[in-house]
Amino acid sequence: MVLPRFLKDFAGRHPKARMSIFPSASPRIAELTAGRQIDVGLIQAPVVDIAITCDLIFEAECVCVAPLDHAFANEEVISPLQFAEQAFIALGRDDRTRQDIDRALVDVGISIDCRFETPFADTACALVTQGLGVSIVDPFSAARWEGQLTIRPFAPRLPCHIYMTRNRTQVSSMLQQVFEREFRTALEDNRSGNVRLF
Repeated sequence: MVLPRFLKDFAGRHPKARMSIFPSASPRIAELTAGRQIDVGLIQAPVVDIAITCDLIFEAECVCVAPLDHAFANEEVISPLQFAEQAFIALGRDDRTRQDIDRALVDVGISIDCRFETPFADTACALVTQGLGVSIVDPFSAARWEGQLTIRPFAPRLPCHIYMTRNRTQVSSMLQQVFEREFRTALEDNRSGNVRLF
């Protein structure tokens, strides 16, 4: 996984650096960045706010997650038609990925049985492990549950983006500039492999 490994290496190179990690939904991360409460944020959808900048730094594809003993485990790729009559765990309605998923299902006339809704992909994965349904999430969240979930590609392709955001007026420290540059390099170094961000 890129981020934990990167943080370990970065902390080793900069032993006096102090870092705080704030996992949250993209709008909240953008809000914290705009308010100068964090120096740099990683979000999955661009946020229109004149106080911040959003730079696309990585792109991957969403995946389907299901319980280990689910029929999806026997499939190589999951299509929208296979979601008919499946209990579905949806992301929050404001989530860009959720909107893309809804369009993909509506395009083929599938009406899903949305049993649960959560703003966090990690929570969706946790619910899937309990046998409460299937979901479509970003590959970074799914990777944290490898071995506990069936994880399969979804077609048609649903892109998942990672943006780096920072306050537009705040002057970045030298350490922050090094962090951003080295993190981008770490992503590029791993782009050709099976990349997991978290």
